[in-house]
Amino acid sequence: ALFTRFIVLVEAHHRDHWSVARYADELGMTPERLNRLTRAETGQSALDIVHARLAREACRRLTYIAAPVSKLAFELGFKDPAYFCRFFKRHTGASPRDYRHAMGVSTEAGAAG
Repeated sequence: ALFTRFIVLVEAHHRDHWSVARYADELGMTPERLNRLTRAETGQSALDIVHARLAREACRRLTYIAAPVSKLAFELGFKDPAYFCRFFKRHTGASPRDYRHAMGVSTEAGAAG
């Protein structure tokens, strides 16, 4: 039940860039206990789960929304589009531009990244 509550919170707040401590506090536990819980359920840390959700949302937006990467980065809660590009590449193995190209998405607005 706690793991499900964590996932529900991640779904609701992944764009808010909550810390693991904030998620743990909302669930009434320590960050260490939350990490033990998520590792027992998935083999991943709580932060890995949050980042994976954010990366999935970035992939979805890059595929279906023909807006500049910088605009999508801000919509996803990143204050710096360059940091978003590094985050995205670290989690997917491709830059946002390369990902869009691989998905066959063309943007006339000029997608930097």
